[in-house]
Amino acid sequence: MTTNFKYFLLAAVIALSSSCVKNDPEPEPPKPGEIAYIVNEGAFGAENGTIAKIDITNALVTKTYFRIVNQFLLGDIVQSMGETADKYYIVVNNSAKIEVIDKVTFNSQMTIEDMGSPRYFLAINDTLAYVTDLFAGAIHQINPETGDKYNDIPVNGWSEQMERIDDEVYVTLFSDLKVGVIDIETQSLVDSIPVDLPPTKMVMDKFNKLWVIGSVYQGASKLYKIDGESRMIESEWLFDDSDPLMQLTIDPEGSNIYYGVANSKIFKMDVSATSLPSEPLINFDFQNLYGIGVNKDGKVFACEALDFVQDGLVLLFDNSGNIESQIPSGVAPNGLVFTE
Repeated sequence: MTTNFKYFLLAAVIALSSSCVKNDPEPEPPKPGEIAYIVNEGAFGAENGTIAKIDITNALVTKTYFRIVNQFLLGDIVQSMGETADKYYIVVNNSAKIEVIDKVTFNSQMTIEDMGSPRYFLAINDTLAYVTDLFAGAIHQINPETGDKYNDIPVNGWSEQMERIDDEVYVTLFSDLKVGVIDIETQSLVDSIPVDLPPTKMVMDKFNKLWVIGSVYQGASKLYKIDGESRMIESEWLFDDSDPLMQLTIDPEGSNIYYGVANSKIFKMDVSATSLPSEPLINFDFQNLYGIGVNKDGKVFACEALDFVQDGLVLLFDNSGNIESQIPSGVAPNGLVFTE
């Protein structure tokens, strides 16, 4: 089902007023516009993870888009969605699989199964991709076109998010308290950058600087800025336990990072800045801020997971931090993928 979300909060008022209007003209068909996909994890063990589709230009959302197109359920804990030039790779963590999707039709092309506990996908070239894993103690190497598996790259414990700089891939190694460096040619871990808190989320800016969250659940948290060439920590900022650093993303140009603190603030920070911003871009009382996305216009999409049982929301803010709309989503939305 496709829903108009532009006036989601006013749905009851609109329904009442529309009953008094007669002989309305036929609405014009939607114009082609900017599309984003919401990754909804679903509840653990419930097999209700979904991908929702947002037509941002026309204010339309299809909450169960994957199921509507493909006529089957996606699976248990939809963790992330990577991409190549013509395909999306939906990583379904607790179903131990990757669903390969055509970008134009959104039809499933292939299912890569027996993937352990996969987390994130990064394409290296037409015949090689890396997939991180929660429990395997390894980074999987696969052929994204055929689904064939190559030898794993051993690491210590849980591996998470990845970024590529030239012929190396940087990966957050939660269990090891390090950002690992993988040499693509030798297919091996060749170096690492120690951090003092378990690293999870990571983005790369336009200067090849890596921004990394390190955190302990309900405890200390830090933001690290790492130089990709020297492999040195340039800056680090400690956050108070009462206002922990929780979410991190970057704009499409790589010019500004956006980070969430506690469940009440989202900050915007120029990547050239030497100190944290004093005032947040967004003040909002979230129940569970579970992810952030930013589109090319600087609009902020905040994933509100609510109680992780009922369907969540994505709250849309303009580039001044004012709320524009609430977009209905699936259970536990954790991030977005924007089309070009």
